[in-house]
Amino acid sequence: MKQYYLIPVLEDNIYFNGKTLRSILNLTYPNLVDREIERISILYSHCPDFSMPEHLKRKYILHNIKTSILFDNEKIPYYLIAYGTDKHAREIVTKAKIKPEYPAALSFRNAKLDEINEYYMKTNYEERILNFAEAYKSKQKVYKRKTYN
Repeated sequence: MKQYYLIPVLEDNIYFNGKTLRSILNLTYPNLVDREIERISILYSHCPDFSMPEHLKRKYILHNIKTSILFDNEKIPYYLIAYGTDKHAREIVTKAKIKPEYPAALSFRNAKLDEINEYYMKTNYEERILNFAEAYKSKQKVYKRKTYN
């Protein structure tokens, strides 16, 4: 049965046209990958039982706000929208192939159509996904030229 998915662009277990989302982001926007590493560090720094002291909660929330501002400034999506099955899907605008490393990687990202519509409209998704795809495409060309020279 076909389903919709909201997939974080920082996901490391989901492939976008054969490359992991995180590796694409690392190539195109490495500062955002660094922010994700920092976020995880804050999250796990002093919280073995997932209870977070107030000062860490504030730091974590502020970090997330600043990261979302960076996504907004770069005009790229926080999440990809895909349609398909838990084994393979397609991004809805670019039609890029979305393939999980394992089926649960997509099934965890299952979303309802009203959530998809709200995210799409609220974030100007089409512009953002086209910016993301174009940035990746242009970085690939630069990388290939450097490789063959």
